[in-house]
Amino acid sequence: MIRYGGCMEAHRTVSRRAFALGAVGVLAACSSTNNDPTTTTSGPEAAGGGLGPVPEFTGKLAPLVEGVTVPPDLPVTAPTLFRGVRLFDGEEVTEAADVILQGGLVAAVGAGLDEPDGVEVVDGAGHTLVPGMIDSHVHAFPQAQALAARFGVLTELDLFSVEGLSTQVDEQRTTGATDRADVFSATSMATAPDGHGTQFRVPIDTLTDPSQAVGWVEERVAEGAAYIKIVVESGFGWASLEQDTVAALVEAAHEHSLRAIIHAQSLEDTTIALSAPLDGLAHAPWDELPPDLVARIAEMGIFVVTTAGLAQPTRHKPALDDDRVMDRIDPGLLSSFRRASYATDATWAAMLPNLQALHSAGVSLLAGTDNSNPGTISGAGMLVELAILVEAGMTPVEAMASATSLPADTFGLADRGRIAEGLRGDVVLIEGDPTAEITDLHGVVGVWKWGVSVDLDVA
Repeated sequence: MIRYGGCMEAHRTVSRRAFALGAVGVLAACSSTNNDPTTTTSGPEAAGGGLGPVPEFTGKLAPLVEGVTVPPDLPVTAPTLFRGVRLFDGEEVTEAADVILQGGLVAAVGAGLDEPDGVEVVDGAGHTLVPGMIDSHVHAFPQAQALAARFGVLTELDLFSVEGLSTQVDEQRTTGATDRADVFSATSMATAPDGHGTQFRVPIDTLTDPSQAVGWVEERVAEGAAYIKIVVESGFGWASLEQDTVAALVEAAHEHSLRAIIHAQSLEDTTIALSAPLDGLAHAPWDELPPDLVARIAEMGIFVVTTAGLAQPTRHKPALDDDRVMDRIDPGLLSSFRRASYATDATWAAMLPNLQALHSAGVSLLAGTDNSNPGTISGAGMLVELAILVEAGMTPVEAMASATSLPADTFGLADRGRIAEGLRGDVVLIEGDPTAEITDLHGVVGVWKWGVSVDLDVA
């Protein structure tokens, strides 16, 4: 049985409002949109007015990674010193900092640091050093994980079906898998017969009754699931899980101290999702959120993964016109990035106000791309996502935190998401200043995972 950090120790105690009820071709279109007006409700029920009071709930969630453990077979490399670099440490910006990577870790952060023996010195003038990024919604496969690493995304949170999970996790633990992003996975998704997810050519155990929830979650735990994904999707004629089954699945996930993440995109489905004590939404909704539903999300203290790039028509993506981005993508994967997304002008018109409202309400927004759907891709899709968050009103620093320290804190990834002494040597060197101009993230000139330099050239 594969476990990520284990569930014996709780990463933190969360107190929030809760409900009272006791590869590319295969995964294309993994986010179902709901633009069919016959499936979207309006009025008090859709706006959250039918949810009623939300009682207090206190529970414990296990960290995905409890602490820092250097892989025993990590390649031996010389120390690296970044001299005089602008540092975004995951939260704050420091000008003219020195950072040393040694033995797989961040060995020191400061100014005027002494040079270790055999050190390789990197002149940081005009450059910014940022933590390895975390994509909080992907559908992972090894080729795309290598692509992600070339753009500085060194951790991917998979929400359905990853190839060779056991082997990949073993490599992450023993060698550091320094040529690709780490992956954590839900392994499968909870859905109804003829529900969203059943269209993919992979086996899925569906549910028809809440009594099946405990067994379904236990099977995912045995597969090594890091969290549980639940589908509430009624668009385009999909059958959807009943509300009592959703509640039972969330409860079963929490019995194992696992986070319950719900896929819902329409207003109607999001309202159903918010009737259970979920930990997060896998998508920012594509229907415009009324103020009381935004307030409900904020009151519950849950996170929302943005996946906003899928709601943005492809013509709006400046990364497609930047050779620094396009030249680093495997030719076989370029078509997915260039392909038109499912977005319409209507979805784009709703997405930006939703992100603005959620951010203003204090909701934790985690950057996630939902690759490998059409119109997005590993690594480069994160550049698009963060630019959208800035367009929606975040500062560049806030946007970058949504891909570094914030998901690390949210999922209990205690060893990454920041550049600080004793943490993993996962860093990205950027030409320019993305803390002032977010599109400077296109200028990745170096990536180090566990202090080992990643080859940025397309194989």
